[in-house]
Amino acid sequence: MIIAQKDGEFEDFFKNGQLKVSGQYQNKKRVGEWKSYYETGELSSIYSYSKGKRNKAYKSFYKDGTLKYETKKIDGVFVNKGYYESGKLFFERLLKDGYYKEYYEGGTLKVESNYIDSQLNGIWKQFYPTEEIEWQVAYNEGYKEGSYKQFYQNGQLKVEGINKKNKKEGSEKHYLEEGSLEWEGTYKNDVFNKTWNHYNADGKKIGSIKYKNGKKISSSVSKNLNITNIPEGNIETVPIYPGCEKELNNKGRKKCMSNKVSQFVAKKFNTDMAANLGLTGKQKFFIAFKISKTGKAIDILPKAKNASLKYEAFRVISLLPDMKPGIQRGKAVTVPYSLPIVFQVQDKKKSNASKHGVKSRN
Repeated sequence: MIIAQKDGEFEDFFKNGQLKVSGQYQNKKRVGEWKSYYETGELSSIYSYSKGKRNKAYKSFYKDGTLKYETKKIDGVFVNKGYYESGKLFFERLLKDGYYKEYYEGGTLKVESNYIDSQLNGIWKQFYPTEEIEWQVAYNEGYKEGSYKQFYQNGQLKVEGINKKNKKEGSEKHYLEEGSLEWEGTYKNDVFNKTWNHYNADGKKIGSIKYKNGKKISSSVSKNLNITNIPEGNIETVPIYPGCEKELNNKGRKKCMSNKVSQFVAKKFNTDMAANLGLTGKQKFFIAFKISKTGKAIDILPKAKNASLKYEAFRVISLLPDMKPGIQRGKAVTVPYSLPIVFQVQDKKKSNASKHGVKSRN
């Protein structure tokens, strides 16, 4: 149930009758403080609007009332913080650019990094719970580029190598905990390649394994060699539309996905129907949907005034191919998405798409 007003108090309810959202409108725009609730009645979040635009300050809560996330202004900049259910600090970061720090629940630093233009840049560091450095990985514009190093807890170097465009490439060395070289070899396109030599603690070569593009072709040692698993430094990755897999960072993936979805809608959307509906001139409306944890388009919501346009937009988005889902902290998540559909009705039978919208089918 929804009780909506052009101006004044607004309330939206769950199907069970429990309050879902409360706030107010002024001049047909959201203003002031708004609140969201869990379906079981507990306060979920508090946020605010100014003339219809959502403000950056924000708070959300676990069901027991413990603070979960907050964004607030500190010394002139907005800082975002997340908390464990215990109330302990989980992470803190500047809202867009600058530092990011993540903590173990015990309070020690787990991750330290830096963002420029919302992309991970510089040396990403991960620490053991006992505070010693465990990983150092170089990033550039959101992807792995440059050296990576893994360390034992005693501070001794364990693994070192090079990333190029998100993949291990070239020489890599493995060391024993006392410091002597254990393995030395090369990668090509993120897999073992050519000869990997194995050494004992005295530095003497005791065997080797030969690879070709990741496939073992010969070996003179009994010990297995495992590909180095470098931890992912990015907090999240956006959904990947088929054909956008080669994009190295979130910015490139977002742009590629936007272009691909727009092209798909342009091909599938039947704009000839617009003239038959009596529509003329430029037509524009939005459609909102989500990319699920399995990569499917769900919760499709066309925001057109005409019911036939709504149905056509719903039909087309329902046909989107499965995508690689968005990832947040190593887990698949549902990601919201919106798309403007814009086209020009030229006559009763033909319509011509604008740059950002769709075009008539041939």
